[in-house]
Amino acid sequence: MKNNDLDFNTRLNQANKALQKIENKRSDTRIEQILGYKIYLFGNLKQLDSAVSINKALVQINIEKNDSVAIANNYFRLAYYYSQNNKKDSAFIANKIAKDIFLKLGDSVKIGENLAQMAIIQSDLGDFIGSDNTAIQALKYLDKDNLVYKSAIYNCIAISAKKRKEYKEAIYWYKKAIETSTIGRNKAIRSSNLAVTYRHLKEYDTSISIFNELIKDGSLDNDTKATSRVLDNLAYTKWLANENENVSDELLAVLKTRLAENDLWGLNASYAHLADYYKNKNPGIALEYAHKMYKQATLLNSAEDQLEAMQKLIELETSAKAKEYYHKYIKLSDIIIDAERKILNKFEKLRYYIEKKREDNLQLKINSSKKVLVL
Repeated sequence: MKNNDLDFNTRLNQANKALQKIENKRSDTRIEQILGYKIYLFGNLKQLDSAVSINKALVQINIEKNDSVAIANNYFRLAYYYSQNNKKDSAFIANKIAKDIFLKLGDSVKIGENLAQMAIIQSDLGDFIGSDNTAIQALKYLDKDNLVYKSAIYNCIAISAKKRKEYKEAIYWYKKAIETSTIGRNKAIRSSNLAVTYRHLKEYDTSISIFNELIKDGSLDNDTKATSRVLDNLAYTKWLANENENVSDELLAVLKTRLAENDLWGLNASYAHLADYYKNKNPGIALEYAHKMYKQATLLNSAEDQLEAMQKLIELETSAKAKEYYHKYIKLSDIIIDAERKILNKFEKLRYYIEKKREDNLQLKINSSKKVLVL
């Protein structure tokens, strides 16, 4: 089970054999270690439902043993796998439970880390004000040397500000995130986002300078998707700075790479930039790319990008079809507004639910099954 030279499925089979050899499944301390390994193995195999199920079983054992530290640590891990499985609500609750236990234990580092994860989830789901409040709380608990989490929090605040179109505020926090980044790739990606933010303010020279520096330093050379993002944004920014600039070759080269890599989100961005680039040069080509963007955004289920694509189609299509997209645009806008309202209400209900229910009751609601031990 512990042999890193073996493939994950083989190690998982060995873990199950180890469990079968243990007679007393409730008192043997090795059970927790084996379950911990199974969670790790299922995670690497991308079998996230199984990782969550085993994690719940492990938490139940911790509860029965009244092991507060283990309960908190495993709720924190459970939150991670919920997030990986795109179950943000469940991840938020698991982080909140872990944070409350760490609060009783007086572990300020873990409190800060859980709050950081909660802030990121809130930002991902559109609760930007709530995210900012949670992020500021997290900073109060984190040690000054905990740069990984501090940088992540600064980045989270920057993203929320950017989504609210508060670009100067976003720039301030992106710079702090970059200054505290300890991982080269993270620093490069945050620098790229900083450059895009400067572009929103029409500070094109600054934006272009940052993109050029990213290409020159080679920090993203091993990341094709990130490199394509920088090259695409650089070409697009050059064109925004000077609409006579011929950047078609650069934009099309990136598109070719993204098609080869099946970079779905990257393709969405390429289609958007190409539609803008050809809008006045060749409206027919621009229309083709606008349609491709709309199709891609729909495939990705990205309402925001669908709206952007429809804006392009309204400008480029014939009057009858433009009217059709206009009505779709209005309808989708209303749906998004309603969804954002529901998200905010959902977080209010989550906060109320968590505060009103006793921690033990929440924990004991986890489904406990002996079968889950040998999944």
